[in-house]
Amino acid sequence: MYGGLIASGWHTGSLMMRLTAEGFLGEHSLGAAGLSELSWPAPVRVGDVLTLQVEIMAMRESGSKPHIGFVELAFEMINQNDEVALRTVGTMLIAKKDSSN
Repeated sequence: MYGGLIASGWHTGSLMMRLTAEGFLGEHSLGAAGLSELSWPAPVRVGDVLTLQVEIMAMRESGSKPHIGFVELAFEMINQNDEVALRTVGTMLIAKKDSSN
């Protein structure tokens, strides 16, 4: 069907989350509100080199919890041939900076 061995889409998603947690979110992440989009346009093959690109789409403050902000992020895992292997849009809960300092 795919002409060879490919990675599971969920395995690719777990790699995206690992890269996001270690390189982007850090200690400020308070969780996620969910995904509004998720697709795997191209398969991930043995030997592929993947790069994660993250774009901030929107930000808003929580109406009920003043210490939390909602950040809508678009993620793309792109292979060495500039093919998008994973595309998703999700909303993260992020601790807001203390403005009293």
